[in-house]
Amino acid sequence: MTNINNLKSGLILVTGPTNSGKSKWAEYLLRVKSNVTYIATSAHDPSDTEWSDRILKHQKRRSKSWRTIESKGNLIESLKAVSKFDSILIDSLGGYVAMNLELTDSNWDNESNNLISLIKDLNSTIIIVTEEVGWSVVPHTELGHLFRERLTQFSFMLNNLAVASWLVVGGYAIDLYNLGVKVPGHDD
Repeated sequence: MTNINNLKSGLILVTGPTNSGKSKWAEYLLRVKSNVTYIATSAHDPSDTEWSDRILKHQKRRSKSWRTIESKGNLIESLKAVSKFDSILIDSLGGYVAMNLELTDSNWDNESNNLISLIKDLNSTIIIVTEEVGWSVVPHTELGHLFRERLTQFSFMLNNLAVASWLVVGGYAIDLYNLGVKVPGHDD
């Protein structure tokens, strides 16, 4: 099992379904770090009370010493604004993808490739929370399908860069790199 008290520098992915405990686990992993920047990716719509309540729970649970950046879809610029001495928690990849759905496929490819290049260049502990949308209802809209495809493909690309990967289900965190076996030929 990974020593969760001694986090490595590099990318750590935390994935799982809705309300599984992903964000809590990501926050727990960073409890040993003194300088943390939390990057929130989702848009806040005050008229959506359920979403507002969820955001408020996340805010209350977060350490008061953490710096927060609201990325509003511009994750690359947000990452560039983080001190090189900070650990980073991005919550969540789904919010980032949703904020960039209007991009054409080629512009999305450029955006996601630029983000991956930046993550590779950072010498920090970076935890990205991402949603397992492939386990849910099949989207019946073109936009829902686009979101699912972009999120799952981008999560897979990031997982190939990660030094650790966790699946959180029903409040339990599973160390995928130590317990899982990579599926042969599933590299793209």
